[in-house]
Amino acid sequence: MSHRKLVAGKGLALMLLLAVIIVPAARAVDCDELLAAAGQEPGLLEQSQMLGEAVKTCPKHAELTYKYGYSLERLRKYGEALDYYKRATKINAKVAKYYFGMADIYVIQKDTSAAIAAYEEGLRLEPQNSRARLALDELAPGKAAAEAASAKQAEAAAANKAAEAEKQKAEQAEKVATKAKEKEKEEAKITGPTLKVKAPNPAEFTGLTAVLEKDRAQQGKDDLAAAPGGAAFKTELTAKQEALRASAQADAVTIDSEKLKVGTPDK
Repeated sequence: MSHRKLVAGKGLALMLLLAVIIVPAARAVDCDELLAAAGQEPGLLEQSQMLGEAVKTCPKHAELTYKYGYSLERLRKYGEALDYYKRATKINAKVAKYYFGMADIYVIQKDTSAAIAAYEEGLRLEPQNSRARLALDELAPGKAAAEAASAKQAEAAAANKAAEAEKQKAEQAEKVATKAKEKEKEEAKITGPTLKVKAPNPAEFTGLTAVLEKDRAQQGKDDLAAAPGGAAFKTELTAKQEALRASAQADAVTIDSEKLKVGTPDK
């Protein structure tokens, strides 16, 4: 008997769920009813599950979307909650609490700039909200620090980018230089080494000619002395040369003497 009651209870619950989610064709889904039904659920987890199913049925319902995001925030699923808060603002951008929900998540995530922007947008729509005003005032001192930190990060990023560009430029120049050296080596293998010829010095050339003439004359004498009978002939030739030299000197003396005999007549 108890088993029959359990089955009957489960069947009744299923019928109620089907009555809310699956409606006859003659009647459209009432998203407000789904929202109200989820609000009657006391359990946080069960309520979040109901809201999740309702959002699938009514994806364009801003309040359902926001409520589902809020239930996710209470379950500390902050990333998912922020996503549904953003969806709510896209469906209806004129509800302040949607932006306040976003701002609360940004505060938890320590994204000060985004939190301030979201609070300011919500206060623009609902300027009398004291909680959001207080939260914004508490974030104001951190805004300057956040902007300074952001500027510092941007400066560091620019410096890193410039350094990387210089590094790439140096690497490119090194590659070009390496290719040039390799090309030079390849050309040297094909054409061979280049000989550098020094232009002759005229003075050195004249001196060299004199040395060659002297060597040639000496070689002639040496060849004559080395020939058969050459030594005797060289001796005889040398004697004749000495005799001729002596005769020439004697003639010169005789001529000088004759000149001495010729003088001017006495007056």
